[in-house]
Amino acid sequence: MQKFEPTTMLRASGDCVVREISGEMMLLNLRNGTYYGLDQTGTRVWSLIAEGATFGAVVQDLHDRTGASVDRIAADLQVFLGDLAAHDLVEVNVTADGAR
Repeated sequence: MQKFEPTTMLRASGDCVVREISGEMMLLNLRNGTYYGLDQTGTRVWSLIAEGATFGAVVQDLHDRTGASVDRIAADLQVFLGDLAAHDLVEVNVTADGAR
């Protein structure tokens, strides 16, 4: 599994189309035609990534909103973002200008 550091940046893959439907995000992987749905928390994570937030900033935002343990959030986020990366929905370690 890929390890995300606090400074890790992600962005939506060029092969991913995103639409908000009823307050939740639907992702379409154009390579394989598969749809993925994100719940409210996943939608918040996706929005933060789209704004250019680092992994650490996403963890802090979720902690501030929920009060859950930073360690628990980071562990769950590692799995969630690892799944998105494995399904080619996000690109990892990109800079603000999109370079890797």
